[in-house]
Amino acid sequence: MNSENRQSFDTFMASVGAQPQTYLEAFAAAQRDGHPRFGDYLTPAGGDADTPATYRTCHLTAFWDDQSCGRLGEFLAGWLESPESPCDAASRWGMLHRRLNYPLQLATFVERIHGPAPRRGAAFDASLDNALALLRSTRAHEGAEFLAPVIKRLYTRAGTLGLLG
Repeated sequence: MNSENRQSFDTFMASVGAQPQTYLEAFAAAQRDGHPRFGDYLTPAGGDADTPATYRTCHLTAFWDDQSCGRLGEFLAGWLESPESPCDAASRWGMLHRRLNYPLQLATFVERIHGPAPRRGAAFDASLDNALALLRSTRAHEGAEFLAPVIKRLYTRAGTLGLLG
């Protein structure tokens, strides 16, 4: 495999606009636990005192997409749980529920409730930004596949909050 298809963790995270140290614990867990699509998920190549270990870029991308999916679910669950009243919670679930099967509409909705995001800097949320890009994928099935674990998490939270009636 040529070097273009491998990157160090730090280089990859910098390329997506994320701070590597923020994701080190999740990266270590992903190395231990693996990934359903890859048997050798995040297995390093090379690496010694002078050169960092490198990983397949497709595996790093899968890791980053998993992190982004988790961040989107976390953001939406937090929004769902933050209303002032039970009626507001039911209203929020209704707004969210109507968009769950429509990735493009959900991306627009998330941007509206999140507010304008800075493009870079301390307040930039690279994982949420990546999640929105995946929802807007030109291949609709990718957005739908990406949303499946988010939807599952939100239905679980809605059930816990008594919103599924």
